[in-house]
Amino acid sequence: MKTRSKLISLGAIMLIAGTILFVRSKTKLKTDPADIVAFLNKFNSSVNERNTDTLMAYFKAPNKTKTFGRLTDLLLNKNNTGATPPANIFLDVNKAIIKTTPDGMTLAIIPVLFSHDLPNSKKSILILKIVAITPGNLKIIQVDSRRFFEDYITYVSHYNKTLTQQR
Repeated sequence: MKTRSKLISLGAIMLIAGTILFVRSKTKLKTDPADIVAFLNKFNSSVNERNTDTLMAYFKAPNKTKTFGRLTDLLLNKNNTGATPPANIFLDVNKAIIKTTPDGMTLAIIPVLFSHDLPNSKKSILILKIVAITPGNLKIIQVDSRRFFEDYITYVSHYNKTLTQQR
């Protein structure tokens, strides 16, 4: 009988330990809003430096898609033609709205301003999903740039139309 009670006790301990390990593995690392703000400020500095490699280090993207490449080129104000890009892009990370999702990830909604030589500028947003890989090591895992691209195309169309009218 002693062996049976020992096996039941051992099984109960293993079940409790397994449950605790399972729950701990499913919990995401919590990020402090101050860490997110610091991360966004560093990200914005990299955008302003116009260095592709530095900017790419902020993303955790296993496969860089064509849309991803286009986004980084726009953020860095680069194009394939060598001509001056029609819009300067400014990220206003100081006015970013930071939200924590129920799954422990962080959404940063960053106001963006498109401007150039025209008196009118256009506002947009860029939504970044940020996760803590390890404590103090944050990465952007997803970018919602649909509105950003739509607004950029609208601004470029307006810019080109205004340029044509001025000539």
